[in-house]
Order: sequence, then structure tokens, then C-alpha cells
Amino acid sequence: MLPVPTRVTDLSWLDDGRCREVGGDTWFPDKGKSPAAAKRVCRACPVQQACLAWAVATNPECGVFGGLTARERRRLA
Repeated sequence: MLPVPTRVTDLSWLDDGRCREVGGDTWFPDKGKSPAAAKRVCRACPVQQACLAWAVATNPECGVFGGLTARERRRLA
């Protein structure tokens, strides 16, 4: 089970995210496009688990967070 943040409004972990180094379109691929580029960045990210826990707790409708797409996060939850 993933650790769920006690306060989903605390996003201080974002400061250490590798996503800050990559353009925003990477995280929201168009329908039918591969999320592979975003997932590669996530695999090397030091805050991947915090990001994924936040995404599971807040359930954003789209985008790659913590290395998983929205569909993959729904299956996880």
C-alpha cells in the first residue's frame, strides 16, 4: 500500500521533482500517444513515491504522476 500524504495540500516535495526539468506536454500526452517519455523521467525521480501517493489521494483526471497514467492509478486504487 502507498503512503498517503496526511495533507494533500503540502506539495513541498515538488521542489525535488525531475518533472521541473521537463516540459509540461510530456506529462499530458494526447489521446493515443505514449506516456513512455514521462514514465522514464519518473523512474529516475527521487520523489516518485510522494508524487504517486498524492495522485492516488487527489485523483487527477489525466496526466502522468508518480510514473503512472490516470488509468493505471485507477487500477491501483
